Amino acid sequence: MIRFNATLAIFFVCLGGCVTAKPIPFPRELIDQGPINSAVELQALQTRTFDADKVALLSAIVTVLQNEGHQINQTDFDIGTINATTREDTRSVRLSSDFLATAFGDSKDSPFFKLVVPSEYVVTLTSQRVISILVTEFSPTKSKVRLSMTVRAKLPGKVVLPHEDIDTNPDRYQELFSKIQQALFLKRNLE
Repeated sequence: MIRFNATLAIFFVCLGGCVTAKPIPFPRELIDQGPINSAVELQALQTRTFDADKVALLSAIVTVLQNEGHQINQTDFDIGTINATTREDTRSVRLSSDFLATAFGDSKDSPFFKLVVPSEYVVTLTSQRVISILVTEFSPTKSKVRLSMTVRAKLPGKVVLPHEDIDTNPDRYQELFSKIQQALFLKRNLE
Protein backbone atom coordinates (compact mmCIF):
# COMPACT_ATOMS: atom_id res chain seq x y z
CA MET A 1 0.00 0.00 0.00
CA ILE A 2 2.81 2.42 0.88
CA ARG A 3 4.60 1.58 -2.36
CA PHE A 4 1.36 2.20 -4.31
CA ASN A 5 0.83 5.62 -2.62
CA ALA A 6 4.45 6.60 -3.30
CA THR A 7 4.11 5.53 -6.93
CA LEU A 8 0.86 7.46 -7.22
CA ALA A 9 2.46 10.57 -5.71
CA ILE A 10 5.43 10.39 -8.10
CA PHE A 11 3.06 9.89 -11.02
CA PHE A 12 1.01 12.98 -10.12
CA VAL A 13 4.18 15.08 -9.73
CA CYS A 14 5.37 13.96 -13.17
CA LEU A 15 1.90 14.45 -14.61
CA GLY A 16 1.81 17.95 -13.14
CA GLY A 17 4.92 18.85 -15.10
CA CYS A 18 3.43 17.57 -18.39
CA VAL A 19 -0.20 18.54 -18.13
CA THR A 20 -1.69 21.82 -17.05
CA ALA A 21 -5.08 21.18 -15.56
CA LYS A 22 -7.69 23.90 -15.62
CA PRO A 23 -8.66 24.96 -12.11
CA ILE A 24 -12.06 23.57 -11.20
CA PRO A 25 -14.64 24.96 -8.77
CA PHE A 26 -14.47 23.93 -5.14
CA PRO A 27 -16.82 21.03 -4.31
CA ARG A 28 -19.39 22.88 -2.16
CA GLU A 29 -20.58 19.62 -0.57
CA LEU A 30 -17.31 19.44 1.40
CA ILE A 31 -18.35 22.49 3.44
CA ASP A 32 -21.38 22.31 5.72
CA GLN A 33 -22.81 25.65 4.70
CA GLY A 34 -26.50 24.91 4.61
CA PRO A 35 -28.89 25.57 1.76
CA ILE A 36 -28.55 28.60 -0.49
CA ASN A 37 -31.19 31.14 0.53
CA SER A 38 -32.69 34.22 -1.07
CA ALA A 39 -31.43 37.62 0.06
CA VAL A 40 -34.51 38.14 2.25
CA GLU A 41 -34.14 34.72 3.92
CA LEU A 42 -30.43 35.34 4.44
CA GLN A 43 -31.08 38.69 6.12
CA ALA A 44 -33.68 37.09 8.42
CA LEU A 45 -31.17 34.33 9.28
CA GLN A 46 -28.43 36.86 10.09
CA THR A 47 -30.47 39.41 12.09
CA ARG A 48 -31.71 39.40 15.69
CA THR A 49 -33.02 42.06 18.05
CA PHE A 50 -31.91 42.07 21.70
CA ASP A 51 -33.14 43.92 24.79
CA ALA A 52 -29.88 45.75 25.48
CA ASP A 53 -28.13 48.99 24.68
CA LYS A 54 -25.49 49.02 21.96
CA VAL A 55 -22.44 49.03 24.25
CA ALA A 56 -23.72 46.18 26.46
CA LEU A 57 -24.57 44.12 23.38
CA LEU A 58 -21.17 44.75 21.77
CA SER A 59 -19.47 43.81 25.02
CA ALA A 60 -21.48 40.57 25.23
CA ILE A 61 -20.61 39.71 21.61
CA VAL A 62 -16.88 40.27 22.21
CA THR A 63 -17.08 38.05 25.30
CA VAL A 64 -18.81 35.26 23.36
CA LEU A 65 -16.33 35.44 20.49
CA GLN A 66 -13.37 35.32 22.87
CA ASN A 67 -14.91 32.42 24.81
CA GLU A 68 -15.31 30.54 21.52
CA GLY A 69 -11.62 31.06 20.76
CA HIS A 70 -12.14 33.44 17.84
CA GLN A 71 -9.54 36.07 17.03
CA ILE A 72 -11.00 39.57 17.20
CA ASN A 73 -9.44 41.53 14.34
CA GLN A 74 -11.23 44.86 14.70
CA THR A 75 -13.81 46.54 16.92
CA ASP A 76 -15.39 49.96 16.70
CA PHE A 77 -17.89 50.56 19.48
CA ASP A 78 -18.85 54.01 18.09
CA ILE A 79 -19.96 52.61 14.76
CA GLY A 80 -20.96 49.25 16.27
CA THR A 81 -18.80 46.86 14.25
CA ILE A 82 -16.78 43.77 15.13
CA ASN A 83 -14.71 41.63 12.78
CA ALA A 84 -13.39 38.27 13.95
CA THR A 85 -11.90 35.09 12.53
CA THR A 86 -12.45 31.54 13.71
CA ARG A 87 -9.55 29.19 14.26
CA GLU A 88 -8.37 27.41 11.16
CA ASP A 89 -9.93 23.97 10.99
CA THR A 90 -8.28 21.09 9.18
CA ARG A 91 -9.86 17.73 8.53
CA SER A 92 -9.46 14.82 6.16
CA VAL A 93 -12.00 14.50 3.37
CA ARG A 94 -12.51 11.82 0.76
CA LEU A 95 -12.60 12.87 -2.86
CA SER A 96 -14.56 10.47 -5.03
CA SER A 97 -13.37 9.10 -8.34
CA ASP A 98 -16.09 11.21 -10.03
CA PHE A 99 -14.54 14.38 -8.62
CA LEU A 100 -11.01 13.26 -9.50
CA ALA A 101 -12.10 12.47 -13.06
CA THR A 102 -13.51 15.98 -13.38
CA ALA A 103 -10.36 17.48 -11.87
CA PHE A 104 -8.08 15.72 -14.34
CA GLY A 105 -10.44 16.07 -17.29
CA ASP A 106 -10.74 12.37 -17.89
CA SER A 107 -13.47 9.77 -17.82
CA LYS A 108 -13.49 7.62 -14.71
CA ASP A 109 -14.18 4.65 -17.01
CA SER A 110 -11.03 5.13 -19.08
CA PRO A 111 -8.39 2.40 -18.64
CA PHE A 112 -5.75 5.01 -17.77
CA PHE A 113 -7.92 6.49 -15.02
CA LYS A 114 -8.85 3.07 -13.58
CA LEU A 115 -5.19 2.02 -13.51
CA VAL A 116 -3.78 5.15 -11.85
CA VAL A 117 -6.46 6.77 -9.67
CA PRO A 118 -7.84 5.05 -6.56
CA SER A 119 -11.61 4.88 -6.06
CA GLU A 120 -11.24 7.38 -3.19
CA TYR A 121 -8.49 9.83 -2.41
CA VAL A 122 -8.08 11.39 1.05
CA VAL A 123 -6.84 14.99 1.28
CA THR A 124 -6.69 17.66 3.97
CA LEU A 125 -9.38 20.35 3.82
CA THR A 126 -8.51 23.65 5.49
CA SER A 127 -11.37 25.99 6.39
CA GLN A 128 -11.98 29.14 8.39
CA ARG A 129 -14.90 31.49 8.99
CA VAL A 130 -14.74 35.28 8.97
CA ILE A 131 -17.42 36.91 11.11
CA SER A 132 -18.60 40.49 10.50
CA ILE A 133 -21.03 42.04 12.96
CA LEU A 134 -22.95 45.30 12.89
CA VAL A 135 -24.93 46.45 15.94
CA THR A 136 -27.55 49.19 15.54
CA GLU A 137 -29.27 50.76 18.55
CA PHE A 138 -33.04 51.39 18.20
CA SER A 139 -33.55 52.83 21.68
CA PRO A 140 -31.62 52.86 24.97
CA THR A 141 -32.94 49.35 25.67
CA LYS A 142 -33.17 47.71 22.20
CA SER A 143 -30.47 46.92 19.63
CA LYS A 144 -30.30 44.90 16.44
CA VAL A 145 -27.42 42.61 15.41
CA ARG A 146 -26.60 41.75 11.79
CA LEU A 147 -24.09 38.91 11.83
CA SER A 148 -22.52 37.62 8.63
CA MET A 149 -20.24 34.57 8.38
CA THR A 150 -18.08 33.91 5.34
CA VAL A 151 -16.53 30.49 4.80
CA ARG A 152 -13.03 30.26 3.35
CA ALA A 153 -11.79 26.81 2.39
CA LYS A 154 -9.06 25.24 0.30
CA LEU A 155 -7.72 21.89 -0.74
CA PRO A 156 -4.01 21.25 -1.29
CA GLY A 157 -2.60 21.90 -4.75
CA LYS A 158 -3.71 24.25 -7.46
CA VAL A 159 -6.22 22.11 -9.35
CA VAL A 160 -9.20 23.07 -7.14
CA LEU A 161 -9.92 26.79 -6.73
CA PRO A 162 -10.14 28.10 -3.16
CA HIS A 163 -13.67 28.61 -1.84
CA GLU A 164 -15.16 31.75 -0.30
CA ASP A 165 -18.89 32.12 0.22
CA ILE A 166 -21.51 33.25 2.74
CA ASP A 167 -22.25 30.61 5.38
CA THR A 168 -25.98 29.87 5.25
CA ASN A 169 -26.12 27.17 7.93
CA PRO A 170 -28.98 28.27 10.24
CA ASP A 171 -27.71 26.18 13.17
CA ARG A 172 -24.42 28.07 13.28
CA TYR A 173 -26.17 31.47 13.43
CA GLN A 174 -28.73 30.29 15.98
CA GLU A 175 -26.00 28.89 18.22
CA LEU A 176 -24.10 32.19 18.20
CA PHE A 177 -27.26 34.26 18.84
CA SER A 178 -28.19 31.95 21.75
CA LYS A 179 -24.75 32.41 23.30
CA ILE A 180 -25.04 36.19 22.93
CA GLN A 181 -28.45 36.05 24.67
CA GLN A 182 -26.94 33.98 27.51
CA ALA A 183 -24.03 36.42 27.88
CA LEU A 184 -26.46 39.34 28.13
CA PHE A 185 -28.54 37.46 30.71
CA LEU A 186 -25.47 36.71 32.83
CA LYS A 187 -24.21 40.28 32.55
CA ARG A 188 -27.56 41.70 33.69
CA ASN A 189 -28.01 39.27 36.57
CA LEU A 190 -24.47 39.18 37.92
CA GLU A 191 -23.83 42.90 38.06
